[in-house]
Amino acid sequence: MLKDLSFSCFGIQKLFPIGIGILISINNSNTREIIVEVLPHYQCNTNDDFEWCLSVCAKLRLPKTASIIYKTQGQFFKDKGYNLPSLKCFSESGDLQLVTRSIWSLFEASLIQDGPIQDDDLVEYIENGEDVVNAFDDGEKEEDEEGVVEKTSNREIVKSNGILRQAMSPYVSLYKYHKNLEQGNYYESINQLINLLKFKYLPKYYMCLILIKILPFINQDENLIYLNLNDYPSDKIVKELNEISKKSIRNLIENNKLIYLIQYLNEYEEILKNDPIVLKQSNYLINMFKNYKQTTDNVNIPNNVEELLLKLRKGLGFEISLKFVNF
Repeated sequence: MLKDLSFSCFGIQKLFPIGIGILISINNSNTREIIVEVLPHYQCNTNDDFEWCLSVCAKLRLPKTASIIYKTQGQFFKDKGYNLPSLKCFSESGDLQLVTRSIWSLFEASLIQDGPIQDDDLVEYIENGEDVVNAFDDGEKEEDEEGVVEKTSNREIVKSNGILRQAMSPYVSLYKYHKNLEQGNYYESINQLINLLKFKYLPKYYMCLILIKILPFINQDENLIYLNLNDYPSDKIVKELNEISKKSIRNLIENNKLIYLIQYLNEYEEILKNDPIVLKQSNYLINMFKNYKQTTDNVNIPNNVEELLLKLRKGLGFEISLKFVNF
């Protein structure tokens, strides 16, 4: 009878915990199996609901069920646009692949929109080293002394998670690139982009958008690139190159960084030749980026990977010429 009563409680949100409590008190041989089946379906509307589910899992030693609940809640937060709570839940679930997929999704969005994700909690996590979990933004409404209704969200600071921080490192580098670029710290901006190219686990199809962001830092005076040097006295060539080097803000790439760029460009070209999937995805991302960027920039966005590689080769060649002249 008590078992039937507990089952009847599961159909009503407010009575669901009572049903679980009855099952635990009965403690039949199949109590755990029933709770494993029904608990992940409980809708958590507050942090208290969420913590209660996890406490049940801890009491009955149900780590797999706890993992499912973390994933379910993480997806719930993700659908509502709460990126950091979502990542935190995915991380606690122990599913590293799910964490990395979610972060690469944020990374891709930031690459395409050419700026950081607009998320205050995510920014605070990166800049202050804290997880700010704004888990349930539909918090209680209160009235102040003047009768103004205010919404109080359930926010809590939790300890940094090592797995999440490690997985977040590519996005953090991209965030720092955007912030340094905004502040005019061009040397640090280019360093962050090169760090991303160095990243061992970077999906190769993202290299195209990182390389597009490097273009503005590379001198690309096509009038000089196509000069027939035999028609000009050497002193005039040197003078013109020096003038461009002094006037341009793009002469920012150090010699060792040029070597890295040439190395990664060679590797990327080799990958494109041997992997048609990376080629297709790279062209798709360039098209996405070009469609998103409806404004005119100081560098034309290539139409495809082939144009990108050609621009980079010409630009790097010109950069090397400038370095040689200034040596």
